[in-house]
Formats: sequence, C-alpha cells, structure tokens
Amino acid sequence: MKTIAVQMQSHESAMDTGFLFKNGISVKSRMRQKSKNLLWLFFLFFTLTGSIFSQTAPPKGAKLKTFTYNKASYISVGYVYMYKDRYSGRKEERFVENQNLLFLNKNSKDTIIYGRYFRENGSDYIDGTAFLYGYLDNKATTAGKPDSFYKGIFLISKLSTDVMFAEEITISPEDIDLFWKVKGNGDNVYKNEKEKQKDGTYFSKIEYPNRNSGIATIESYVTKFNQDINSSQVKLTFINGDVFEGTTNSSVINEVYPRDGVYKFATGEVYKGRYNERKTFTPHLGDGEIVFTDGTTGKGNWLAQYNLGIYEIDTIYSRAKSPTEVRDMCKNAYEENQRKWQEEKIAKERQKQQEQAKRKKELTAKFGAVTAEKILAGKLEIGMSRAACKEVLDHPDDYFYTYRIIERSSSTETWEVKATSVLGFLTGTSSSNMFFFVNDKLARIVKL
Repeated sequence: MKTIAVQMQSHESAMDTGFLFKNGISVKSRMRQKSKNLLWLFFLFFTLTGSIFSQTAPPKGAKLKTFTYNKASYISVGYVYMYKDRYSGRKEERFVENQNLLFLNKNSKDTIIYGRYFRENGSDYIDGTAFLYGYLDNKATTAGKPDSFYKGIFLISKLSTDVMFAEEITISPEDIDLFWKVKGNGDNVYKNEKEKQKDGTYFSKIEYPNRNSGIATIESYVTKFNQDINSSQVKLTFINGDVFEGTTNSSVINEVYPRDGVYKFATGEVYKGRYNERKTFTPHLGDGEIVFTDGTTGKGNWLAQYNLGIYEIDTIYSRAKSPTEVRDMCKNAYEENQRKWQEEKIAKERQKQQEQAKRKKELTAKFGAVTAEKILAGKLEIGMSRAACKEVLDHPDDYFYTYRIIERSSSTETWEVKATSVLGFLTGTSSSNMFFFVNDKLARIVKL
C-alpha cells in the first residue's frame, strides 16, 4: 500500500491468547458512516483551535505551536516546552507529554495521525488514530478520504521539532484497538474492520470480499491483529440471506467457502454437518442432515432415492429457490419418470402380444395349430419338418442357435446345430447337436 508523508509499518501482535468464539459473532462494529462524518468535522475543529490539544492543563510556559518541516512532508501541531540539557546547556523545544499531538500532510493537509503523546522507555508514542491514504482501482484516493485508519497506540520514530533537519517520521502500530480498511480493485474491493476484545482477540469483519462468491460478510475472531480470518470458526453471511457458522476451507479472503458447521438458508431450511468440496453448495452432496421447511429431514445424499441423473439434478438446482423446492421438484421428476416408464412398459408389452398373435396366426395357417403351439414354445420334436425346425431355431427364446447343412441327398439332410445360452455367451461355451432329416422330417437328434 502506498502512503503519503509517512511509512506505516506492520506489527504482529505477540498475543498467545487462546481463540474464543462468541455466540453467533454478534459484536457490532463501532465504525459507522455517521461517526466518520463527525470525525472529519472534529479534525477541522481540531486544527483550528488549541483548546482541545490539552488533555490536562499544560505546564507553565508551554505553547501550542505548528511546525512546518523543510525536508519532511508533514506538519506537526502540539504543545511544546523549552528543554535545557543540564550537561551541555543546549536548549531545544520538545512536545509536552499527555497532550494531543497532530500530524498533517504538508500538501493535502490530510490528517496522518493524532492523539495523546507520551514517552516510555526512551521512545515516543501516540495513543490515538492513524490514517493511510492509498490507492483503489489504481487511482489515488481523494483528499480527506483515507482507505484505512488505525486506533490504538503507535510508536513514533524520528520525532523532532527541528524544522530544518527533521526526517520523515515512521509510525508503527503497537497495540491496535480498532482498524478499518478498504482494499482491492474492480469487483474485488472489500472493507475490513477489526476491533480488539477484552480477552485480547480481535473481532474481524470483512464486507463484500468478492461479489462473484455471493458472500456479503465474513466475521470471525482472530488471535493476531494481522490475521483476517480464523478458518476454524467463521460466520459467513451471503447476499441472498443465507448464513453459515463453522469451519471453512481457507483463511484467504477470496477463496472462503463452508466446510463443516451449520448452514441456515434464508428460506428456512437448516443443514448441519460436513459439506461437499464444491464451491457452489449443494446440500444433498454432504454427509450431514438437513431439516426442510415442513419439518421432515434428509440425511447424506437424500436425492439418491429419486434415481435422477446429474443433468436433471443440476437443472432443478438452477430453477429451484430452496432445498425444499429442490426436493419436491426431484420427487415430482421421479414420479413423472416412473409414470412414463410404466406407460412405455405397457406399450411394449401390448406390442409384443400383438406380434405374437400375428405370428401364431401365420404359423397356424402354415403348420397347423398343434405344431404352431410347439414352435411358439420353442420345442424341437421328432417328426417336425425342416421348415418348422427353422422357425424354432430362427426365433430363439432361452438359447441362440447357429446351424449349417453338412450333408444332403435326395431324401436326407444333416444339420450341425450349435446352441448357446446367455451364460454361454458370457463364458464362451456352447453345445453342438446333429439333426438328421429323412424325407423332410426330423428323424434323429444326436448330441456331440
């Protein structure tokens, strides 16, 4: 992030406090637009009057002064007193402790940092609020509109009242109570807020991290200031009103989606358990349990009972507005499929009966009623003509037949017949027989 006038160094909090999850992450940020507007008015008033610079009565002889530095890019405003070194006798102006101190950008007059100044262990600190003016969408933010601010205690390095030789100050967060930041570009602009809790953790709230993900806010309690998301316990609020509380797959802002927990749909359903690995949550693919709006439940893949294909299910998900509607639409689709299957089954059976009746009529006219019944039953008997035997072999029931004539005379004919059952096709086995015909009648069957 680019800054104007000062460098803001990141500082990782050294807290070892264990993570504590609050009920529903209900803490509300104190940062509201109304308060921000009032804050800007306060800054204006702050720079125009000296009375508010004094937290307590300044020491005798202290003066409110403005310092415009030659080499540095900032202006400082605060109470100073004349300090005399007891060894060298050298005199210099120093800022008065426990009085407000303000730093402004020399060019834009934007507030950089302000608050109560104090010293500790030889170092300079400000207990107050710091602002950063960076870039969004590759364009510099307008004056008076920072893209982030920090509220807490800051270490101020290279602090000086020497307007001729003072260098740029460096501001390092030491103990942050409140943080607000806007980051990103295009559709990925998001706002991040953090507020320190009594137990030392930070309540982190991220708004609109990625419009494409459908997430409106991400809330969690983090143990370190520089941590945005604690993936072990997160609350996701989606743009459509759905709310998830539990663990997520990642702590990266633009890659977060549910992993294990409670998902409350805006339409009233509640899902508990582990989720599938798809970013688009499909509740029937998890291994948890869902309670529908009518009070009934579904466990695991509760759509499997409807025997629908992936395309059918995806189409229904794209049209349905709730899991209950998904279930009902899948049930209706299953019943419709069953109805169509039954109609097709009846139609095929009717067609088969019609074909059998027609064939029976043709066989009866050709061979007589008795032989026709035997042919339809798939029976081969001694005394049948070659034509009758062909009808049996050419229209198999339980077996598949192949046959060839291997010998023929004026009054005899010999066939080699191979019979293969369904199991024979799977195992590659079959049986062979020799059919002997005399004067067009089957006289003998010999198994080989």
